[in-house]
Amino acid sequence: MFHRIGKYEILGSLGQGAMGEVFLAKDPAIGRTLAIKTILASSTAGADAKERFAQEAKAAGALNHPGIVTIHEFGEDQGVLYLAMEFVEGDDLQVLLAEKRLSKAELLEVLAQVSEALAYAHRRGVLHRDVKPSNIRVSHEGGRMQAKLMDFGIARISESTLTSTGLLMGTVAYMAPEYVKHGRCDGRADLFAVGVMLYEGLSGQLPFGGETTATILYRLVHEPPKPLPPSALVGASPALRGVLDHALAKDPDYRYRDGDALAASLRAAKDPAWSGDGSAATVAVLRPAAKGSGGKKFATAAALIAALSASALFWRHRHGAMQVAAAPTPTIAPAPAAAAPASVPPPQAPETKPEPVASSPATLPAPTPSKTEIEPAPRPEPKPSVKAEPKPDTPQHPAPAPAPPEAASQNDSASDGDANAASNPHEERAEAAVAAKLIETNPVEAHREFAPLIQQEPGNAHFRALDLTALANAGDSDGFIKAWDASSAAGVDPRALLFTPRFSGMLKAQQRNPTLSQDALARLVQAYGSVQAKRRWGRR
Repeated sequence: MFHRIGKYEILGSLGQGAMGEVFLAKDPAIGRTLAIKTILASSTAGADAKERFAQEAKAAGALNHPGIVTIHEFGEDQGVLYLAMEFVEGDDLQVLLAEKRLSKAELLEVLAQVSEALAYAHRRGVLHRDVKPSNIRVSHEGGRMQAKLMDFGIARISESTLTSTGLLMGTVAYMAPEYVKHGRCDGRADLFAVGVMLYEGLSGQLPFGGETTATILYRLVHEPPKPLPPSALVGASPALRGVLDHALAKDPDYRYRDGDALAASLRAAKDPAWSGDGSAATVAVLRPAAKGSGGKKFATAAALIAALSASALFWRHRHGAMQVAAAPTPTIAPAPAAAAPASVPPPQAPETKPEPVASSPATLPAPTPSKTEIEPAPRPEPKPSVKAEPKPDTPQHPAPAPAPPEAASQNDSASDGDANAASNPHEERAEAAVAAKLIETNPVEAHREFAPLIQQEPGNAHFRALDLTALANAGDSDGFIKAWDASSAAGVDPRALLFTPRFSGMLKAQQRNPTLSQDALARLVQAYGSVQAKRRWGRR
């Protein structure tokens, strides 16, 4: 036991770190209490151990952020390397998770703060590479929780090539798949660890657990996370499942591009009833569904699904032979099948990989849409024409009858952005595809993105369907009713909405677990229950 290290008086031991012991100490010059982290003599046996420790001081010492423990000094005394750092009163996140002392909203706020701290470090070229609950201290100051990321013990400057030979540094259960496979990673690997902690905080278990290190590593690389129990999301936004899916994606291109984007999504997914401090960043508030009789809502939803089935059959029967212009199909590269969809039970079909978009979570595929999307019914008032000559490579031909909405395929992302392609500029299709990607992960933002598109084309049934799906996913019953009424006023036939697979999937989800208000569900029942021909179709 040391009595003094450098100029600091040792007051006691705080515990054992990854490479040495941590002491509580005091700076006698100013009376400040701080923590001293030392490196064990046995850890310096390697040729580069001292350099790694010095690198920690260089990396962390250059960072000045409220979510990162401050480094005061680096030195060597009595043959021991040491770091003098800020002492944070509070608890490790590991203890808080084990004792289940955090509400869902508090968990989301803590992880949002960690994500912002990582974003700050990444902008300065510093990776942590050992993000885990035991490296996060949570204090309570003035009634507000503050998370602080510590122990950049294996952090590195991005331009450096320093590694520890033969050593996979970092705690195995929180490692990103690409680091396990290649030993190389970027800031998105740190964000993967945040996703693991989110899963752990919601479910009480690790997403890629196992009894041996080999088992854990295999599951990290090859298997999707174990499905969350239904109770894990009670009281939280429906968007939270999508946030988790993106954070834990095997392919880093599917993950959030930076910590600020992840932090924004975590805060958007908070329980609206949480009363803590959310001033650290703008909170996207998701309005809860209007309260009503649970029994009535389930009865209404059951009526909806029955009406929907008959309506879809009748609509396909009448319009299966419609002539449509073949829309150009964007190239979609196949993605790893391990990542699960955002808000519906995982389909068995392989997913597709849309092109990543900066600062926004890339979309995980939605339920499987049909290969051919049929355009919605023509607009009531077609624009007077400037005659465009048809392109030789886009001949018109009869389209095959569409598959039922429930038989969707893995090309949903492409079809969501491509429906009505014959009448929209390429830029507008791209905007629609970008907005569609947000429906599961950030439905509030998706609704905002669709607003200008709908303003330009109020009769576009595809845009209307995706916008309504976003509002339903957000649990915004008032907004859903307003958008539904506006769609009807624009002359959009409700049956045309059924040709957008996400909309059809949303209807089935409402039947299984209604989140919209009774008034909102009643509009759907009225629309799809009013098709008189459904009885004739049923007798055929």
